[in-house]
Amino acid sequence: MKKNAKRIISLMLCIVMLVGILAVGAGAESRPYRYVSLGDSTSMGYILNDFKWSHNHDDGASAYANYARMMDYLKNTWHVKNLEGLDLTLTGCRPTELRAILDTEFYDLFCDGSEKTDLNYCDRHLDGYTASWSGNPSYEYLNEKYIKAIADADLITYDLIMAD
Repeated sequence: MKKNAKRIISLMLCIVMLVGILAVGAGAESRPYRYVSLGDSTSMGYILNDFKWSHNHDDGASAYANYARMMDYLKNTWHVKNLEGLDLTLTGCRPTELRAILDTEFYDLFCDGSEKTDLNYCDRHLDGYTASWSGNPSYEYLNEKYIKAIADADLITYDLIMAD
């Protein structure tokens, strides 16, 4: 009798725990799967037939860009539902520029356009990334956009072919 009572109590506890887990799972919000692409013009599909020259390429700069190819792969091969993508590739973006975008101290030391940095490549590229036509009105905006996107991402690809 004791053995059957223990089994019944154990079964009841399992059912209660299962119902509790299902209730929590059913009430959870479905957060989108977030993909972020970082790279330079090569990863953007530079000079391919359908290349769009813009710093604001929501659908990728080319159908052959890393961003477009990965979005296609996630949707059609892995069947990822509720997918959000963000293409943060920038023309000429070397590791130095990416570090300057993410690290304000590095930016202040090497890429802020002051006389001490003497308009090096980092200065020229960041000036272009924050130009009026770029969609990034300031360095602070660009910095915040990248940090937030990277922090919220579930998957990040990083393809910077221009090595320092």
